[in-house]
Amino acid sequence: MRNVRHSGIAGLVMLALVFSGSAGAVVGVGTVVSGHAGSDDELQASADGAVKVSSAHGDTDTDAATDAPSPKTSSTPTLKPHPTPKPKPKPKPKPKPKPTVAAVAPASDTHSVVDASWPDDDGSGCPAPRWPTTLSSGAPGNGRRVLVIGDSRTRDSRLSMIDGMVGSGWTPTVRCWGWKEVTWGTEQVRRAKARGELPKIVVIALGINDIGRQDASMIRRHMVGLLEAIGPGHQVLWLEEYSTRSPKTFSNSHVNYPPRVSAFNANLRDLRSSYPNLSVIAWVSVVKANNLGLLDGIHYGKRGYRYRAQTIVNGLNSIVG
Repeated sequence: MRNVRHSGIAGLVMLALVFSGSAGAVVGVGTVVSGHAGSDDELQASADGAVKVSSAHGDTDTDAATDAPSPKTSSTPTLKPHPTPKPKPKPKPKPKPKPTVAAVAPASDTHSVVDASWPDDDGSGCPAPRWPTTLSSGAPGNGRRVLVIGDSRTRDSRLSMIDGMVGSGWTPTVRCWGWKEVTWGTEQVRRAKARGELPKIVVIALGINDIGRQDASMIRRHMVGLLEAIGPGHQVLWLEEYSTRSPKTFSNSHVNYPPRVSAFNANLRDLRSSYPNLSVIAWVSVVKANNLGLLDGIHYGKRGYRYRAQTIVNGLNSIVG
């Protein structure tokens, strides 16, 4: 009976080989591996003809289990087409940042050495003084340098004044700040000297803030101090003062400006005898002849500032040019 069993089993094995040609692969002698990859059971035949069923629960001898199921045949797997990859969207280009637009400086200021120690503007000051590296051309200035020192009125007429000077061939540098007095002008002269930027021609447009705070004798001493700081080797042009402010015309004014302005201008003209390098630019007559109104008895409107700027340029052209 044992031989019958073996032959029967061998027959089964042969049948399995015939019918599972596409489902299994022959490995070694008399061993069939099911084509169902990863199945729980595998049908095995040993070299001596014994067949074992390899199970997940261990090996079972076919003497004890002659009715072991035949290996399962699997159908040929259907190949699924690979999905067409979707094209990746092109990244949107980032917008280029717009360049910061800087304030446009006058033509004479585009190539200049800037005084980096100039304080930040608190709303009262001018831009930092610029010492142009390129000289202007044309008569009567012919490129000669000019330093202008002034207060808020110079600040508010600065651009027109620079344009007029450059148009007449002068090369200007401006140092100005609101509320400043004559002593501040002396400090600016010393600063310009230290930087090697004190030219032979200096225009002064200071005095109104001294008039409102000091008596005439003290103002004169400060004027002398400024002229001494500039020195005899330089030509000085000083603009006359003018004001209509008084307690009668402006209720918030505690000072009657007109008589003090007259004393200031008298001192200015008198100092010419001691400082022959000093010239006075007439301004009072210009204001009256052109009926230039003042906003608060001290400051001008646009028209007044245009006249002020042109008066300084005319003074340069006629006195120095």
